[in-house]
Amino acid sequence: MEWARIARSFFWPGGVIVLFLLIFHEPITDFIQNLDWIKLSPGGAEAGRHPPDQTQAPKPPGDDPPPEPTGPIQFAASNDTEQLRVLAYAWFYEKMYRLLHGTQTLALDYANKRPGGAPRSEMETYFAEHERRVKVAKLDYDPDWNQWISFMTDSGLLNQQGDLYQITPLGKAFLQWKVAEGVLDSPLL
Repeated sequence: MEWARIARSFFWPGGVIVLFLLIFHEPITDFIQNLDWIKLSPGGAEAGRHPPDQTQAPKPPGDDPPPEPTGPIQFAASNDTEQLRVLAYAWFYEKMYRLLHGTQTLALDYANKRPGGAPRSEMETYFAEHERRVKVAKLDYDPDWNQWISFMTDSGLLNQQGDLYQITPLGKAFLQWKVAEGVLDSPLL
């Protein structure tokens, strides 16, 4: 009889755990697969992701103006050479989307809305939000203003003119691509 009482004491919590895993199997699996690190200690466990590597900005595929996006993964192309150019830009946009922090995309969008360019003081508010998000996420990463802003200027999305940051035609095309593809900004950083 003692074993039956012990078994009953585990039945309810075990059933809840099994039900929880059945319902949330996919989100839990996706979460675990996207982790970069897990640290176990006697007091508990920690897990997280490393921020995207922004040590070297990708370069745009050419000096010509980027093609205009006309819809999801559709660009107007008249010949094979043009189609290759369009695909090169699509690859560049996808790579930039994967590497840019959400706060960088927000800053780029803000600079797009400022015809004369956005002053450094206003761009620094987006960097301050980036620092806040890094702190909240408890990432082992020390944000650096120069690296954060130069990633956008080195990749050709922004130009710096003195104290102003102006969006480039490539930066505008990237924002248009985001809208055409329906991609969202990263809420993490």
